[in-house]
Amino acid sequence: MSSSWIILQCRRWRPNLYQLICFSEHQGLTVHFVFPSQIAKRHFQPGDMIAGTIDQRTFDVQTVFSPQVFALSNGTKLAILSCVTELLQLTLPANHPYTHLYQATEQLLRSLDDNFQQPFEYVAAYSYFERLLLEEMGFGLSLDSCAVTGTSVDLAYISPKTGRAVSREAGVSYHEKLLPLPDVWQTPPKGSDWDQALKVSEFFIKKQLRAGQELPFMRTYLMGNLLLPVP
Repeated sequence: MSSSWIILQCRRWRPNLYQLICFSEHQGLTVHFVFPSQIAKRHFQPGDMIAGTIDQRTFDVQTVFSPQVFALSNGTKLAILSCVTELLQLTLPANHPYTHLYQATEQLLRSLDDNFQQPFEYVAAYSYFERLLLEEMGFGLSLDSCAVTGTSVDLAYISPKTGRAVSREAGVSYHEKLLPLPDVWQTPPKGSDWDQALKVSEFFIKKQLRAGQELPFMRTYLMGNLLLPVP
């Protein structure tokens, strides 16, 4: 039966064997070993979307979309592509379906061929991807109401322990221990502080999904070296 995958990594495993790490809608993170003759002259790149049949006997796939073509000439796109494929490898358990996350990932990667978007729009889409990743892994942020008072008015902080929103009034006495709630995550969204949003999601990804370990280098590049223009 034909299926679709997003290639997260393709590397030579042994002299006569390649390893493909893929993300599929119905199987989640999967690892496949194929012979060089099966790869032939196809140069699979991280982010490539392939469709066809992969099993113990058959490797018959075609590339249907390659975001690398559009990312190589754009530092923002390349950083986002690298972050997506590396974070999925580092955080997803094997053979567990994440249908919503797969669909969002595919949509994000396909959007990289849109040359009419501004850099901040790609960063905005990527920021939502990180929030969804946290949610799918069981660590979603609850930002609709204050964890202390229950109000949905004037939310200003996020508890680093629970990931829940805290109102300005409730958090004023211990605000130095709280994370700022980015304006772009307010309801309705406002402002353009995507850099702040990335800092907050980075905190929770490192804490909840990476056991305090650092994130991939390109994620650091996206945070540290990218100047986000105001729309």
